[in-house]
Amino acid sequence: VDDKIKLKRYQRISNFMKKEILERVAIDSYQRVANDLDISKSTVYNLLRSFRGKILVNPPVTKKAIEFLYVQADECYVSLQKKLPGKKRNKFIIEQITVHEGVERLCKGRNKLINKTMYSRAHEESLEDFIERVNQHILASYDYKNIYLYGDGASWIKSAADGLGAIYITDLFHTFQAVNRLTRDKDMRDYLSNAVREDDFESFEAFKRNMEAENKWTKYRDDSFKFLNNKWDSIQKNYTHPKSVGCSQEGINSHYYARRLTTTPRGFHHATARVIAQLISIKNKATDFKDYLEEYLKPEA
Repeated sequence: VDDKIKLKRYQRISNFMKKEILERVAIDSYQRVANDLDISKSTVYNLLRSFRGKILVNPPVTKKAIEFLYVQADECYVSLQKKLPGKKRNKFIIEQITVHEGVERLCKGRNKLINKTMYSRAHEESLEDFIERVNQHILASYDYKNIYLYGDGASWIKSAADGLGAIYITDLFHTFQAVNRLTRDKDMRDYLSNAVREDDFESFEAFKRNMEAENKWTKYRDDSFKFLNNKWDSIQKNYTHPKSVGCSQEGINSHYYARRLTTTPRGFHHATARVIAQLISIKNKATDFKDYLEEYLKPEA
């Protein structure tokens, strides 16, 4: 019977049950998954721990030709059970990349990314290897002529743009976030926002001089001003480069990753959090998630 249902020696749950656990744990806590399946919380945790050394590779796809390909990059901050060595805070970042073919309008105020593929960095995977893994999957999936990468200007995101051979563009979410941090006055926010769209940085310099004259120029405002100043050229690419569609990675983080990893206060082991992030990424792409997991549940020879 053990052979028929593929149970290894000392194995207490079937591979089918393991698949069910891995599918559920991407959206729910260990305890709730354990309660629903009538197993112990430690069984759920131990299964996740056994995946720490694995890199979940995106499913193969049929290659297609496309003129413009879009990449978005960002990270989420996950709380840890205890601080990592040499770190001041008990948080760490999980790097995420999303690739898509453009934006489809569903209705007023609601859009959809076309054929999006999500990636997250695995445990003990270097940043260079992560970027190369994404690049290899892109090359296997597309023959493209142009590729844009949107992000907030973090050093690893610029490295990703270089590694993918993409044109880097600073996303407008962080751009207008910096604008709003300069002032609370609604009319001035509208004026400065329009200055971004009109490629008018002189308006920001004039605003700074006025604030300094009134002794209202703070470090908080200065940090936002420097963000805009340092990234002005890459911000303007949103308006000057053909077929630029903007960035929605903040929404993806909130909808897919944050509600499992960051919204509810809880502490993770850093390696296990990366496994959950990978499961979330793959679950969105795999046509049959349980069938996809079959390859990763095979006993090692």
